[in-house]
Amino acid sequence: MAIYSFSVKPLAAGKVGPAVAYQTRRPLRLNGETFRPSKTGGLAAEGVVWPPGVSGDLIMGGRDALWAAVLDGERVRKRGPRQGDIRRRAVAGRTAIAALPHELSAAQRHSLVEDFGRAMADRYSCAVDYAIHAPDSAGDQRNYHVHLAWTERVILGDGTGSKIRAFGGRDRAEELRRIREMWEDCCNRHLARAGVVDRIDARSLAAQGIARRPTRHRGPGQTAIARKRPAISWAVAMVPHDRRAMRQDARAAVLALARAVRLANDEASRLAAWKALLANSRDAIKLGLAQGDALDLAKWAQRAEAAAACTKAPARPSGT
Repeated sequence: MAIYSFSVKPLAAGKVGPAVAYQTRRPLRLNGETFRPSKTGGLAAEGVVWPPGVSGDLIMGGRDALWAAVLDGERVRKRGPRQGDIRRRAVAGRTAIAALPHELSAAQRHSLVEDFGRAMADRYSCAVDYAIHAPDSAGDQRNYHVHLAWTERVILGDGTGSKIRAFGGRDRAEELRRIREMWEDCCNRHLARAGVVDRIDARSLAAQGIARRPTRHRGPGQTAIARKRPAISWAVAMVPHDRRAMRQDARAAVLALARAVRLANDEASRLAAWKALLANSRDAIKLGLAQGDALDLAKWAQRAEAAAACTKAPARPSGT
């Protein structure tokens, strides 16, 4: 069954290198610096969709030339000590992750992404960088998805132009809704062309008249934790929008480990409990749950350990 999933985030200029290298699974060279992907493998297809009117030199330069030009557009122009520096917090683009229908073939999914990129480039005169990822060998084999990154500025000639007002203006929420509908239309058109009966819908479940509660997307961090520690309930709990219960479970797990550290009778048991506490505290932080609790408890356990070590240390001989 085809599902609708299309999540958009702003891309800061300071994050362009790591983000693009991660999604394309290939090194990205920007301004003399090489950004290498933090993960390799799983890439099914990649490319850049250019808007009309772009020079051949920029197209020949490919992805490296595109994002180098984007960063040049975010340099400080005003005279002063920071003149020429890249404004690292400036929004240089937008990234999106979208689910691809597993009912389509590899070539059909590629054609779908190319058509959507062309629609974006024609409508906004931006460039769209995309990378299609295949499912992980240990995950759901229907999890075909695409990473998209489009520029915040118009791409023209051999560089960038003005900011695209639709992305950052007052009506940006309405424009995002239009982009989500564009993805819906592209997907449904390709599903119909492939003879697939299923369709996707960008509207909320309530707007569709469906009483089912929405599920929450589990990212790569939560998935990795769930695979590593399947017995930990709060690491795999995905009850829709039940973050309070997940937070309570995380706090209870860390509290139990902290109590084990405090009540351990021997050094070996204490060391094992301490290591488990640190590991589970990190997992809670990765989940984005009980972050303050986990950090506070880890600091408390560290202070308790230091205090215990001080009490066991031999007293200094008094001077005569």
